[in-house]
Amino acid sequence: MDPTRGMSREQKMLGVTVAMIVFIVSLLLDWVGVSTPLGDVGSSGTEPNSWWIALVLAIIAGGIFAADALNYPPPTRWATLGVGALAATLVFGWALFHAVDATEGPAGPKLGAWIGLVSSAVGVALAAAVWSRERS
Repeated sequence: MDPTRGMSREQKMLGVTVAMIVFIVSLLLDWVGVSTPLGDVGSSGTEPNSWWIALVLAIIAGGIFAADALNYPPPTRWATLGVGALAATLVFGWALFHAVDATEGPAGPKLGAWIGLVSSAVGVALAAAVWSRERS
């Protein structure tokens, strides 16, 4: 059963945009941390050297889907829903890699990692639903 059955195409596209915005906000939260008797110690999603790649990909994915949902012409020929879906998938891959990487050693994933992982997964699911309809 399709959980997005009642949503219109535009609502799904704007859902991708909102999911990417939530992912960007999650980068500012703690992604990796350790709970100690003196308090929690953590680092945000901007600590990895590749955080800016995920930021750019989230902006691309959210921007392409928002522009199409609002009937705004894309700035270039390559700005298609397929490119947006690929960018959303790469954002999810980045979030998954860093959430799994956070389980190494004594540190563990914190709230930002879970929010980033869930929001990027929702973005990929909605992007795939829209993109698969466009292809058929």
